[in-house]
Amino acid sequence: MNSQKLQRPTKQEAKKELAKRELARRHLSWFVKYSFEDYRENWHHKIIFEKLEAVERGEIRKLMIFVPPRHGKSEICSVNFPAWFFGRNPKKSIIASSYNSDLAISFGRKARNIVDSLEYKNLFPSITLADDSKAAGRWNTNRGGEYTAVGIGGG
Repeated sequence: MNSQKLQRPTKQEAKKELAKRELARRHLSWFVKYSFEDYRENWHHKIIFEKLEAVERGEIRKLMIFVPPRHGKSEICSVNFPAWFFGRNPKKSIIASSYNSDLAISFGRKARNIVDSLEYKNLFPSITLADDSKAAGRWNTNRGGEYTAVGIGGG
């Protein structure tokens, strides 16, 4: 049995971690990088991040994003943005829609799992999933936020 001694982080490492957490709280791009270490950002992602942050601040009320498939828009907009948004606005509501309910619920499940992750708790320790509401397509935060996923033609 190989037992390794756990090492405490140095002060410099701890300061670096706290700085990364603060950036992740403030900026969607850093939130994605904090949650997914292997994330690789491209130029068009930067534009999407900037526009979604403007949505969160209330500067943009309607936003449409057009990029080809497999360029990260769903992961950013439909999965990571709702989780980050709730960290900053825990009492707000989000309705996520897609062309069918299965895809919308899949996005809801991924966003819910981010909110329920250890990384998220490191960033937003006061925000958790409500105990009585953890369905993939419909869940609430402990602070009154609501997430609802619907497909076109759904309820």
